[in-house]
Amino acid sequence: MKEIFKYILWNSVSRKRYVTDIYQFRNRYRLEPWRNKDYQFIHVPKCAGTSVAKAIGLPDPGHFTFDQLKNAQITTESNVNFVVVRNPLARLVSTFKYAKKAQQKNGWNPLSWVAQYSDFDDFICTGLDESDLEKNYFFWTSSTYISGCPEEALEIIDFDRVEDGFREVMELLNLGGLSLPKENVSKKEKVCPSRKAQDKIFSLYKDDYTAFPERLGVCWK
Repeated sequence: MKEIFKYILWNSVSRKRYVTDIYQFRNRYRLEPWRNKDYQFIHVPKCAGTSVAKAIGLPDPGHFTFDQLKNAQITTESNVNFVVVRNPLARLVSTFKYAKKAQQKNGWNPLSWVAQYSDFDDFICTGLDESDLEKNYFFWTSSTYISGCPEEALEIIDFDRVEDGFREVMELLNLGGLSLPKENVSKKEKVCPSRKAQDKIFSLYKDDYTAFPERLGVCWK
């Protein structure tokens, strides 16, 4: 009974919008070192963001959209804003593994409800829905993160060639010579999602597959 109650509590609390609001309120201090720079990194979850920030020598800026960063006067359209984008399926697999690991290590966390699912297919097919993409910063699309940023002010790095892409952007910023460390790398475990799960991911993240078709690898139709 105690475990059932705990599951209900985790599932209801960690899927509310205020989890995102609390996260961003508590992590707004991360943005200050980035203020007054002529560049800004937009950190989409599970897209090598921790490695990027460490390579540059600045704190991880946390998960904020371009519009939020602009409103906080951290970045502008005249800055070079850059982002790493990743195939949503791979990003969700990484998120699922991260949630499981965080649950074992730390107990309750904003992704506790994800860790309750038995496997990745179960999480996608019976768990994740559109409301999660609206409320939880961890599941916002890459398109949501960069919305409002002019094309000429945005550099996009493909996750599958992140080291080369990072080097190219750093050269553009006259920060050449920086190397990308490997941080928060999930253990290599092959996940073979069902066609039903793949189709649902494509439906939920259609904006990303449409916006970055050549960058995200295989797309399902």
